[in-house]
Amino acid sequence: MQTRLKITFIGTLAGLALGAHGDCIRHELPQAYFGDLHVHTALSNDANGMGIRALPDDAYRYARGETIAVNDTLSITPGWTLDFAAVTDHAEQLGAATLCHNPQSPSFQSWSCKLERNRPRLGLLLGSIAGNFWGEPGGPHCAHNACKDVQRSAWQETVRAAETANDPCVFTSFVAYEWTGNGSGGATIHRNVIFNGNPDLSNPFSALDYKTPEALFGELRKHCVDKGTGCDALTIPHNSNLSKGQMFPRKGDDPEINIADRHYFDRLAEIIQHKGASECYSGVGATDEACSFEALPYASFLGKFLPIAAKRPENDTSNLREALKEGLRFDASNPYQLGLIGSTDTHLATAGQVQERRYREHHNKNQRIEGYSIPKQAELNPGGLAVIYAHSNTRQDLFDSMKRREVYGTSGTRIGLRFFASDDLPEDLCNRTDALTIAYTHGQPMGGTVSHAKAPSFFAMANSAPDGTPLQSLQLVKAWIDVNGTEHEKVITLNEVPKADNASCALSTSSSNKNTFINASDGKTAFCAQWQDPDFNSDQPSVYYLRVLEQPTCRWNQAVCSELPADIAAQASTCQTTQTVIQERAWSSPIWFTAKDRSTP
Repeated sequence: MQTRLKITFIGTLAGLALGAHGDCIRHELPQAYFGDLHVHTALSNDANGMGIRALPDDAYRYARGETIAVNDTLSITPGWTLDFAAVTDHAEQLGAATLCHNPQSPSFQSWSCKLERNRPRLGLLLGSIAGNFWGEPGGPHCAHNACKDVQRSAWQETVRAAETANDPCVFTSFVAYEWTGNGSGGATIHRNVIFNGNPDLSNPFSALDYKTPEALFGELRKHCVDKGTGCDALTIPHNSNLSKGQMFPRKGDDPEINIADRHYFDRLAEIIQHKGASECYSGVGATDEACSFEALPYASFLGKFLPIAAKRPENDTSNLREALKEGLRFDASNPYQLGLIGSTDTHLATAGQVQERRYREHHNKNQRIEGYSIPKQAELNPGGLAVIYAHSNTRQDLFDSMKRREVYGTSGTRIGLRFFASDDLPEDLCNRTDALTIAYTHGQPMGGTVSHAKAPSFFAMANSAPDGTPLQSLQLVKAWIDVNGTEHEKVITLNEVPKADNASCALSTSSSNKNTFINASDGKTAFCAQWQDPDFNSDQPSVYYLRVLEQPTCRWNQAVCSELPADIAAQASTCQTTQTVIQERAWSSPIWFTAKDRSTP
């Protein structure tokens, strides 16, 4: 069984190799493709203010394995290549920061640009605030329509870079951007917008002009989906862990939400990125200990930047598990029927830079001590990856798979993962060489909806990543709402081995302690399981997703600090954190059960 699992996981590599020689393979069964759908470059004002000068072309070159210059003093080499990527620069004042570094720009001598060159980002921030009160939209650097002109140019550059990098069957690049909307109290309701091709827009739709998700959806319909040109788009909510429950309002809390549009556009959600995980609640009263994985200690950006105003996360729909449960309450199309992915949200243009031991802080915020540059925000992490099951590595196949939610997310590891549900699966699938063919023929893969009168059975497979970190646990998470409207959740362990607990990540400069892995021999290279829900109730809507955990490894900050001289490590704030060990993991997209009269596409 383990051999067959490995073959299904690496099938995409064989396809890519053939594709590189001109023979485009369209696999009979969907194969796994790994990528990053959240990447910022110097065209984003915040990244530019962090000193980043790499552009969309550079981000795609990095994704394909090339070393890039992030700025004049920093070059970064990738540890992996990706199968696909999307540059998602902020639409809000897209490219405006470049005005402050161009002596020919009429904005170059504005006070906001002068301040920005000396105090990166501060000038643009203060200039924008001033502009909101004194009549210059965007701030002094935007005078004479400079920002509108540069936005149009930056968007053209974004589209051109994606079109140039796209190499069907070898590497896919999507035309994309980020709509950076905000709720009240510093809450994020951000979304990445991914197009299936070139949408032929003069500018992206920004949150400065279209302030709610519904306004964004309306523009996407008007100028893309409903034009009859074949244009399509999907949106990916991210950092719901910083949304204070506003990303996915509870039923009845926000009468303005457009259920049909949310169901159509919000097909996926980021469950992990460099600003933390959004799976589930990990505070007082929580019972699932795995929910503490990469959990931030604050509930919004306001709490991050103003610690005196910081509040701890609450058990609300900021957590995707709660959002999935809330979606079950809707009688029409489920607005929170979300596939799960990971990505980085890198602001260095380093698409897919996720390996713990190669981590460079995605905001370029480092503590410099006697010549050492040390990432200083210990609560952040390298981010994750999006994995798409598709028949070929082409825009249309990958986009279609995202629309049907046949995707999963990882915390940066390259775990292989399969998940199906059906009432017509043989009981011996784990011993059959044709298991996947049967599962696709008779079952519903991750991301789908089933409607049965009897309990569906589930088929799950997972295999370890190519780096050799073994698997520790294969779990099924079930959430449902009973006839009284009460929410429930349960974690079912399908397979597991003992969790390694006798290893050390203690700081040391000795070569013997530089191995990232902890007891790497203690675990499994593959898991396979079948399970039927003994408590299934056809009158109760429910949702199921798979979670697989690796054996513990040393977290990035511990790996970084172990290579520092002891006196430098003693001064580095990152080296003082208690977060030293992690369990890398992957999450499948859910499978939903609904009664027949409530089933949705």
